Amino acid sequence: MKLTAPRGLSFCLFAFLALAAAPAVGAPADVARAQRLARQAAALEQTGDLTAAQDVLAQAVALDAAPDLALALARVRAKLGRLVEAREALVSVAYGAAPVPGSAGSSARREAIQMFSDLGSRIPRIRLVLRGAPGKRSVSWTIDGESLPDGAERLPVPVDPGHHVVTAGAPGMLTQSAGFDAVESTEQTITLDLVAPPPPPPPPPPLRPPSSFATPVAAMTPAVDGGEGFAAARRAKFSAGRFFLESLGSAVVGSLAAYGTFKAACGDQPCLGGGLEALGVNVVVTPITVWGLGMASGGDGGLGWAFLGGLVAFSGYTAGTTDPTLPLVIGVVLMPFTSALLYEVSSNTNARRLLGPQGSFAPTLSPLYGPSNGVVGATGGVQGRF
Repeated sequence: MKLTAPRGLSFCLFAFLALAAAPAVGAPADVARAQRLARQAAALEQTGDLTAAQDVLAQAVALDAAPDLALALARVRAKLGRLVEAREALVSVAYGAAPVPGSAGSSARREAIQMFSDLGSRIPRIRLVLRGAPGKRSVSWTIDGESLPDGAERLPVPVDPGHHVVTAGAPGMLTQSAGFDAVESTEQTITLDLVAPPPPPPPPPPLRPPSSFATPVAAMTPAVDGGEGFAAARRAKFSAGRFFLESLGSAVVGSLAAYGTFKAACGDQPCLGGGLEALGVNVVVTPITVWGLGMASGGDGGLGWAFLGGLVAFSGYTAGTTDPTLPLVIGVVLMPFTSALLYEVSSNTNARRLLGPQGSFAPTLSPLYGPSNGVVGATGGVQGRF
């Protein structure tokens, strides 16, 4: 729909201007071309292609504003339901300069005046009502996406028959829309309610890190209301009691598993193969036991860290000894403790991810270099703060 509210609100002004100006007469070449376009439009209208006929007639009127061409254009637009535009096409014919009495222009003028009146009674009109707009705020109106002039809500707005969407907006308010169906020869009121947008949500409070290591533990704990997840995280923090339970429990289970493997492989006589098998079983069973005891008693460490801690026990280097089995013996003795230590470190790290940075542990592992700058061992430890 072509919006013509500015013209609809000022038909009197158009009529007044038309009375003072005669219809424009085109050049002979333009007149001839306009007549050819009129014949082409008539052929299109006979085939039922009204839209194409309307476009061709609009080109003809632009070349020669003859009364018969304007009347033809108005008739096609009326058939298309474009009543407002059809009435506009008749303004210059119905209220332009008076033609010579008895001429073809005089007959066209009478027909244009009658058609102008008929279309005026058929065109639907709407009245726009806006509620909720703060006073003196600029309100913008659109119908089907086309803007209306300022003050359009003070007079009836002519529209074509059919479905339309009217929209109203004002600075600082939410834009509102409403659909309506315009029916010929009727007037209806469209009411829209403007509302303010909801206020934005408040920003979250900033997180304040502890000012020093001497800050009380209660002040360093994030302001959360517990819950099962936070309770489990508090149980998963580094626990000395759980560390000794894991160390001693894994030492007993690992030793029994290793002894059973050795006896099954060698019987009552010592053998190298049985000893290696027992060592392998101990290396596997001890970290698994550490992990199982830790999880059962509230820990949340990783099995991989437990295995890494078990292998760290064998990284020691005994300088000056001629007994090659001494590092293995030391490793077997230390393995339950190093495995449990790294399990507790990883459990504490997982707990801090939920509870906040109350304290942290971090394992360290540094290589040892021999006289030829080759790696001959490693040293490990744990650093942290409370």
